[in-house]
Amino acid sequence: MKKYLFFAVIAFFATVIFIVKSQRETAPEFVCSDTIGCITIPAGEPVKIGVLQDFSGVAAIAGVDQLRSIEIAFKKHNNQLLNHPITLVQEDEKCSAEGGLIGSNKLISDEQIVAIIGTTCSEAAIKASKVVSDAGLVMLSGTNTAPSLTSVNNQKGENWHPGYFRITHSTIEVATGVAKFVFNELGKKKVATVDDGDTFTASYSESFRNEFVNLGGEIVLKETINQNENNMMPVLEAMVNSDAELVFLSLFPKEGEQIIRQSKKVSKLNDTAFLLIETMLTEEFLQKTNDRSKGFYFINSSPDPKSNRSKELTDKFITYYGTPPRVISYINTHDVTTLLLFAIKQVAIQEENNTLHIDRQALRDTLYATKNFPGITGNITCNEHGDCSMQRYNIVQATNPEAGLKALKANIIYSSTKTNFDNN
Repeated sequence: MKKYLFFAVIAFFATVIFIVKSQRETAPEFVCSDTIGCITIPAGEPVKIGVLQDFSGVAAIAGVDQLRSIEIAFKKHNNQLLNHPITLVQEDEKCSAEGGLIGSNKLISDEQIVAIIGTTCSEAAIKASKVVSDAGLVMLSGTNTAPSLTSVNNQKGENWHPGYFRITHSTIEVATGVAKFVFNELGKKKVATVDDGDTFTASYSESFRNEFVNLGGEIVLKETINQNENNMMPVLEAMVNSDAELVFLSLFPKEGEQIIRQSKKVSKLNDTAFLLIETMLTEEFLQKTNDRSKGFYFINSSPDPKSNRSKELTDKFITYYGTPPRVISYINTHDVTTLLLFAIKQVAIQEENNTLHIDRQALRDTLYATKNFPGITGNITCNEHGDCSMQRYNIVQATNPEAGLKALKANIIYSSTKTNFDNN
């Protein structure tokens, strides 16, 4: 009897093993039904994320900080995603249309790249976003502000392409609010604008001018300088001759520094107010312009004022890299990265052997459907045009430039999250 029972047990387990083995052998293979294709990542292979940032152009300071914020986000996940290592594939977009085109084409040539984080500059994004979109990928930026990349007056922008997302403000939204601040609160009626013709800087100036004129103000000077220009005396003299009460500077740091430093030689500008966009809100800029920037106004993109997580991120940044971040947009790019990793987890199909399948359209759809995702910049909700950011910003004043960037950012005289102005 015992012998019979023993053989019965053996037969039972053999049958179970046979059934399990048969089920495994007959399990249907993954078949991609996604409308724009799928990415399959074999077990042990990395999840590749493209990084398209400015590492050598006029916004290289920002580009390096974006890369570091991406790396910090990955470190939080131990550089792992769904049991796969995460690998960054980097390209330099050089803050130019050509750089964006070349860099994006290099990235999409690797068919294993899941998504691209970039660009730093809107100029580069205009070309890159189309390349990335046509390849069926997604691209997410924490710094692009050109309205045409997403929407203008709730209509698709001329440079909108499916799969492009950003977590930062549009220049139209911010410049419009800033124009109201200048006209209504500062009481300035005559304004000069200066930019370098770049998509980002020019759209900022144009949006500001349009709203300022609508309010009843007068644009007395509209100047466009060349990038890498060193002699700023002609534009400074034009400012004087225009009788501008305020100068709106929409420039990158290099040219902005030249204008501010050389303006010391033009005493007639001492009583003229200056308002600078956020590209010049850096420690280096304050050091190089020194006391000449005293009294200047700066636009500062602001994280959620109720969140302590921005301080935690800054502390990690300093711990890892031995220096504080130089631009505020590193926070936006960190949020972009965190959102992307979350979305990939939602759509990835993981086999028992850890092979991953990621449907490209499903990834896009998941990002478009984002609602109240908890980011450092605030709760993130994306619309059908890829805008995923609240239009939040502060205006700060350099009453004591020597106190440094931290003190300047704390000297908030206006916040778009408030309905009143606070004079500190």
